[in-house]
Amino acid sequence: MRERTSFWVCIFGALCLAACGGGDPSGGDGGTDTDTDADADGGSDGGDGDCENPEMFDGTGLYWLQCLAGQCLVDDECAWEGGEVVGLSYDEAAALCPAGYRLPTIQEIMGLLGNCEDIDLGLNETGFCDTCPVSTACNAIYPGMDAADPYSYEILHWSSTPMTGSDSRVWWANFKTGLIEAKLMDTNGAAVCVRGE
Repeated sequence: MRERTSFWVCIFGALCLAACGGGDPSGGDGGTDTDTDADADGGSDGGDGDCENPEMFDGTGLYWLQCLAGQCLVDDECAWEGGEVVGLSYDEAAALCPAGYRLPTIQEIMGLLGNCEDIDLGLNETGFCDTCPVSTACNAIYPGMDAADPYSYEILHWSSTPMTGSDSRVWWANFKTGLIEAKLMDTNGAAVCVRGE
């Protein structure tokens, strides 16, 4: 298991991200939690005591798990159990967020990506935000999206926000292209998990 360390990444003097470093965020230490046991303080174990999934603070009150729902950190890299990329429906993705975490709203994802002002979700408009590699906040938490396979499920991230007037579509974001669109809930994608302060 990798050594747990605390460090601060300050980008452009405006956005500070706390990389996982132990400590109890509910105790007000401003740090993040790398607890690998399920517990009341939002420990990021993914439901398995051997699964490490560190989190990072985005500076806005949200803590994002660095590995996708269903992945664990292995040798400093996020990996799927069995080694193969898994496509997840909306319900499967939501069920894989560990205790204390949830799927983000589409507004939270758009805030992470940035430059989404031209998208009117109330009118069910699709549109583009910045890509994760371009977004300072997103790239600090999820580096490597620019090298991700454009046909991989790993770049398509479910939100918890349903499309207005639909019982079968939910908004999601393509972290590689910045596309925001509503998809049928049985479509295969992936997800990041988040919690508030």
